[in-house]
Amino acid sequence: MAFIINFKDAKVIVNNKFKSKMTFYSKYLIAVGIIGLSGIPLFILDYSDLSWNTNKESYWGMISMVALIIAVLVYHVALKREQANTNTQNRK
Repeated sequence: MAFIINFKDAKVIVNNKFKSKMTFYSKYLIAVGIIGLSGIPLFILDYSDLSWNTNKESYWGMISMVALIIAVLVYHVALKREQANTNTQNRK
């Protein structure tokens, strides 16, 4: 079994098949999103009044953390699909 690692594109090629590997930066962004999602309700949210007007900034922060995680995961899935399409085109 032959392994070729291309660090620039974060791809691992095993026997001429592309396998997507999540980069350190993507893992870092997901970790920041998870820490933000757990930290905002614990330390910033005002539990005496959970209305939108009182905690508008906290809610927008949580929404942005969810959007960050979703964006990284969508990018990773799109990269895997692109590599799969490239792999099938190379076989033809």
